[in-house]
Amino acid sequence: MNEVLKVIEQRSSIRKYKEETPPEEIINAIIKAGLQGPTANNKQEVHISVLKRGNKALGKLAAEVSALSGREGPFHYNAPVVFMLSADKDLFFGSVDAGIACQNMVLAAESLGLGSVILGMPWRVMGGEMKDYFNEKFCFPENYEFKIALAVGYKDTEKAPHDFDEKTHVSRPE
Repeated sequence: MNEVLKVIEQRSSIRKYKEETPPEEIINAIIKAGLQGPTANNKQEVHISVLKRGNKALGKLAAEVSALSGREGPFHYNAPVVFMLSADKDLFFGSVDAGIACQNMVLAAESLGLGSVILGMPWRVMGGEMKDYFNEKFCFPENYEFKIALAVGYKDTEKAPHDFDEKTHVSRPE
């Protein structure tokens, strides 16, 4: 099996991280993988904000998400790095392009020995009354909006990849 397929097969969502922050060269490699993803009409509109543990606005967002969802603990599971992906709100495929970038990033993280989890929970807060505050704090470009987030760090737990039944999830019409 080739290396890409191995990484896809072994990856799972990690929700517990070690304290250690990955070095900048690894963070930059993950960013590069995201930005190398294809975008509709080659618009290249995906923007990535890099937030590290201790970022005050990230802490405020975590508190807002917890209050809104009633869920205990930060939505990013105390990961040392959180990537917030945004895109131009006027481009129809911005969400798709951000999703593609995010998938490239989780696969890059896994291939570099890190764990990750894709985060949709901030969506309600990032689109609510505090939208402008967080857009500014996370340095989103003008006219951009939150699309998806990703937590990354060294794994402090092991989790087997999920199983699936191809018969349930795949059709092959003739």
